Amino acid sequence: MQPSTSFIQCVILTFTLSLFTTSAINYHVTDDATNTPGGIRFTKEIGISYTKHKMREINKFIWYTLFQQNDPSDQKPLDDINVYIVEFDGAEAITWGNNNINDYAPPGFAKPGQGDRWDQGYDFTARFLEYCDGIIPGFVAKFNKMIRTDYDVSYFKDLTGKSVKQLWKEYKAKYEN
Repeated sequence: MQPSTSFIQCVILTFTLSLFTTSAINYHVTDDATNTPGGIRFTKEIGISYTKHKMREINKFIWYTLFQQNDPSDQKPLDDINVYIVEFDGAEAITWGNNNINDYAPPGFAKPGQGDRWDQGYDFTARFLEYCDGIIPGFVAKFNKMIRTDYDVSYFKDLTGKSVKQLWKEYKAKYEN
C-alpha cells in the first residue's frame, strides 16, 4: 500500500510542528490558564511577548534551516498562528525542549522503533522520518520539496540510496533492544 501525498505532507507537518511563512503573520497567544500554577509560572517566567518572539524565530528556523525554503513562493502562506496555554489534570500542556520530536510528542505518541509499517500512522511515520533525517542530514527538507506536487516511494531511494523497505528494516533493527 502506497501512502498518498497528502498523508506524507501531514506527517511532515506533524514532524516539524509548523509549516508557515514568517512575514505578515499575526502571532496570537491565548493564556487560558492564568489562575493555575502553570499559567502563573508561564506569566512570570515566559510571558506572551517572549512567546510571540520565539514563534517568529521558530518559523524562520523551520523555513530557512530545516526546509531550506528561502524563496517565499516555496512557503505556505498563512495569516495567523495561535498558541494556547492551557492546563489539564494539573499539568501544563505547553512544554519546552530543544532535542527532537520527543520534546513535543503527546502521551501515546509512538516511541522510536514502534510500528509494523513506516506508513502505519502519523506518529509512526514521524518517527521513521526522524530516523531518516538522522542518517541523511536534511532528508526531511529534501523529501518535502520532492513531494510538494507528487509522491513516489522511490524518493526514499533517490535520497538515501536505499529502498523504503530496507530503511524500515534498518530502523526496526536499531530499536530492537
